Amino acid sequence: GININQASFSKNLGNAVSLKQITGQTFDPVFLAKELTGLVLAGISNVSAIHLPAILLKYNENLYKKDQKIFLKKDEMVFETCIKEVNEFGQLITFDSMERQFNFGEVEFLFQRS
Repeated sequence: GININQASFSKNLGNAVSLKQITGQTFDPVFLAKELTGLVLAGISNVSAIHLPAILLKYNENLYKKDQKIFLKKDEMVFETCIKEVNEFGQLITFDSMERQFNFGEVEFLFQRS
């Protein structure tokens, strides 16, 4: 996600920052989303299937909390696991006692164990 107008963050987020903190400006989130969507769609139209493996590799190189232990919540269950990568289907791959795959929205990232 993109932090837009947030002015402060919890200390356990490390280096989190918002566009407002960087620029000193307040942004209209809807306008910004439309502008970003246009830029993303324009960029995607220039991508061919042969570029996708390189894009996925770069994405995974910059994946938040990659190779770190984190807590996830699925339904009412909270568990500790290690983020490995996102696969070509957009699934989050983690590993603890076994490898797991999660679809978008299937798990919730917890900043602290609850």
